[in-house]
Amino acid sequence: MEACLSKECRLEIGDFCCSLLCENADLAAYFREYYDGFVLDGREPDFIIELNVAKHPLEAYRMPESLLTTKVVQGNRFSFGSELLEGSLHLSDRYCHVTVKEALLKCVRVFEQFLYQVYYTLLHNQDPRPLSFLIHASGVIRKGNGFAFAGRSGSGKSTIASLSSQETVLNDEIVIVRKQNGGFQVRSTPFNGFFKNKKNSSAPLKAVFLLEHAQENCLNPLSKSDFVGKFVREIVISTPLLSTNNKNVFSEMLDFCSQLVNEVPVYQLGFRPDRSFWDCIDAEDSLQ
Repeated sequence: MEACLSKECRLEIGDFCCSLLCENADLAAYFREYYDGFVLDGREPDFIIELNVAKHPLEAYRMPESLLTTKVVQGNRFSFGSELLEGSLHLSDRYCHVTVKEALLKCVRVFEQFLYQVYYTLLHNQDPRPLSFLIHASGVIRKGNGFAFAGRSGSGKSTIASLSSQETVLNDEIVIVRKQNGGFQVRSTPFNGFFKNKKNSSAPLKAVFLLEHAQENCLNPLSKSDFVGKFVREIVISTPLLSTNNKNVFSEMLDFCSQLVNEVPVYQLGFRPDRSFWDCIDAEDSLQ
């Protein structure tokens, strides 16, 4: 039993415990260190991913920026990135077998895009399905309230996290925003950006900010249409592993944005690279 556990990393993603069952203890130890703070040794896994690594000349593969746009599905089998990762899903057994080219594990942040779809696969299998999405955002808990700072690469998510190190930083790259117990919450994920001292926690969502760099701090409320049009681009597309049909997905994402903007204050935040942006947020009447 101990030998088996030494080859396993039980990883918390939202409400799910996913077991990464590796072919050797070194790889499992790497994942356990990489996802420190999100490893659940004492919980039975909700889903098992048996992970095999295929060695090959590293220069033989050009790493794509996104696995999500390169997926091919045939029956219960799937492939990403010209077979950088391929496998089969056996959902009734809560099990997935994957073979990963060694190059992909050299770029773990790209490999994590596969885990995004594992998360959505498990969500879609729940009845009723929770209203929950992965968001390109930095998440911070301040005075017991959760704040999400959304934006694409370079918008300042990691800067916000670094400047908020006195608070509880949930993540600087990907957070979960979900509807639960009648309100919206923001929750951490194990997925790594540049800020490593994130905490595994959640909080009621007090406000959402769309980020931009600025010479002076500036906080402007957004109209519903402006927010929905911009924020929907920061949602990780919620397709499960065996789906390539996004026909209804975008409608669900727009509905989620509409519900969110009706219940949570939303702003455009232009900020200077110092902690003074929190003074700007604290001074906003609707956030008191």
